[in-house]
Amino acid sequence: MSLRLRIELGRITEIESIYFRPGGGGPNNIADMDKPYKPEDMWFKSIPPAQQMSRQELIAVADGYFTGLQKNDGKGINGTGTYPFTSDCHRIENGSPTTNAPKPPNQPADAINLFSMDCLSQFKLGIYFVVQNIHDRRYPLVDRERGLYGSCCI
Repeated sequence: MSLRLRIELGRITEIESIYFRPGGGGPNNIADMDKPYKPEDMWFKSIPPAQQMSRQELIAVADGYFTGLQKNDGKGINGTGTYPFTSDCHRIENGSPTTNAPKPPNQPADAINLFSMDCLSQFKLGIYFVVQNIHDRRYPLVDRERGLYGSCCI
C-alpha cells in the first residue's frame, strides 16, 4: 500500500492511495520487498554540486520516459530515435525486475525474452504501443544531490 498526502497551509488538499494485491495484473514480487537487503551504494552517493542537474532538468528526463512509453512506436521520443536511458538502465515494477533479468536455463538461445532485455532494447521494439495516454504526470520527490526523482501518473 502506498499513500500520498498533499498538505498546503497545514491542511490536507489531496489524498492518493494505491493498494496492490498479489494476483492482480502485471509483474510483482511484493513479498520480497519486506525482506532485509542492502541497497546498492549508488543510492547514497552525492553528485558534486557543479554536476547536479536542476529540478526542472531531472523532471524533464523523467517526463521523457513517459513520453517514450506513451504510444511507443520504437522510433524514440518524438521520432528522434533516442530515449533517456543509460546502457545499464534497470526497471523494477511492484518489486519485480522487468529488465535485465536472467533468462530461464531451459529457454532456447534465439528466443526473445523481454524481461532479459535492457530498457532501451525494449523501447526500440515498440512493444508498449498499447499505452496510449499517460496523464496526471507529477514528480513530487526530486533529489538534486543524488540525481533521483519519484514520479506518479495514471
